[in-house]
Amino acid sequence: MRKLLGILAALGLAAAAAWYVTGPGSQEGQVCSKLEQVCGEAIMPAQACREDLEGSSDADLDALQACVEPAESCLEVTGCLVGSAARDLAKGAARGLLQ
Repeated sequence: MRKLLGILAALGLAAAAAWYVTGPGSQEGQVCSKLEQVCGEAIMPAQACREDLEGSSDADLDALQACVEPAESCLEVTGCLVGSAARDLAKGAARGLLQ
């Protein structure tokens, strides 16, 4: 019985760690939590934000997190998101023109 309880406890801890790393503890989760904290849940719920940022590269997320972290207003966070989208758009346009 003790072994079963130990296994269940270990599985529970592993599941909680996996949830945290892929959810609120991930870069997407931290950026989206800041957005929700500063702007309010009505503007962009954290879950919808995480889904939007899901396919972003690590470099893009690093730059976005560095911009969002010190932001103190909704306008600043929104500016970070718009700047990130504009950077991706410019990269795609340059790739399209040069190929």
